[in-house]
Amino acid sequence: MRSSLLLCIVYHTCLYCTKDLGGNQILETLPIGRRVAFDAAQGRLWVVCRSCEKWNLVPFDTRLETIEVCAESHELPGPYCPRRVKVE
Repeated sequence: MRSSLLLCIVYHTCLYCTKDLGGNQILETLPIGRRVAFDAAQGRLWVVCRSCEKWNLVPFDTRLETIEVCAESHELPGPYCPRRVKVE
């Protein structure tokens, strides 16, 4: 919980255009971003900025747990997970 709070405070704007990345209430481990991209094999997770479309790499602290949740929910229809792209 503490790392999620820290992530929320530090990482809420795009690293490239400084626009707000938005939020979601679906991913408890990553409350930031409306669009999420992940590569489960490489252990990478990004929040995609809706303004400039650049991919912001998520700090390692919560990355693996969030990737696991997104990988499990990727096949589920509907708004279970924020808009996302699965990278292979």
